[in-house]
Amino acid sequence: AMPGFRLRRIFLPAAPEATALAELTGSDGAVRYATLDPGSARVLASGSIWRFPMEAALQLHYRLMDGRLGLAIVLLNGLALLALAGSGLGFWWPGRKRALKSLAIRKSLPARARLRGWHRTGGVAVSLVILSSALSGVLLVVPDLAATPAAAAPAAPDRPSPAMIDGAVARAQKQFPAAGLRDIRFPPADRIDVNFLAPEHN
Repeated sequence: AMPGFRLRRIFLPAAPEATALAELTGSDGAVRYATLDPGSARVLASGSIWRFPMEAALQLHYRLMDGRLGLAIVLLNGLALLALAGSGLGFWWPGRKRALKSLAIRKSLPARARLRGWHRTGGVAVSLVILSSALSGVLLVVPDLAATPAAAAPAAPDRPSPAMIDGAVARAQKQFPAAGLRDIRFPPADRIDVNFLAPEHN
């Protein structure tokens, strides 16, 4: 459907009625997507990321629709959130014995003081969620930002054949015989990465 593009990864259907999603990249770095019928492999839709709004939302959230610059901005945002939430908790912390009592908001206080109290109590309540989200985001972004930029897509003869892909998946499946496939990735290196739905193996 898209000659000249190299398959980068394919996400298998998450539900019986769902489709597979393929991500492809060209030698100029352009990225295209295609949805596939999991039964016949027929291409149902193809095009740029704007044809697939859910994937667009994911890429906007993860890298602001931009490569390394987007990742760097997201990393800085995560670090800023860590600094804000962490310093707020540190500024508020009254000691273990007084923690719950210090969250109370007295109704007799002036409106501005009550607003400050709501800000403090609400901030404490959501700070752990913010810290968890920011820290996990930073840990996700750093390896991708530190990785060497991908080389140009190889020529067609260097692409793995269907038989090679089937053999690689079959060998990988032997390691997790009861687990379903999540996605298959084709990095620029001469290997294939197979990810399984196997939460018991983390």
